[in-house]
Amino acid sequence: KMAVVVMSVLMMAAAAAANYAAEPEEDCATQTTYFTNCLRRGIREGCCGVVKNHWCLCQVKREAEVKCIPGRRCDVPKALKIADMDLPCMRNLRCSKHA
Repeated sequence: KMAVVVMSVLMMAAAAAANYAAEPEEDCATQTTYFTNCLRRGIREGCCGVVKNHWCLCQVKREAEVKCIPGRRCDVPKALKIADMDLPCMRNLRCSKHA
């Protein structure tokens, strides 16, 4: 009986993963908006995960300042440049010249 339960759980997990992978990817403008909004909340490293297509990160200006959401407590200073955050997804990012 235990093997049947384990097998059914694995099948449900595989189906959920396949469904997630089949969802259309958001466009870069939307992904970068999610990314910057996440940074504004002070989450930092967890924000790298909201961008599925890492090429979209090339569109984020490293010199752009991320400002904390007004009225919200942030662990970041009032304004911080993305380049100064040392985010794992931005460290070795390779972008073409036109990005």
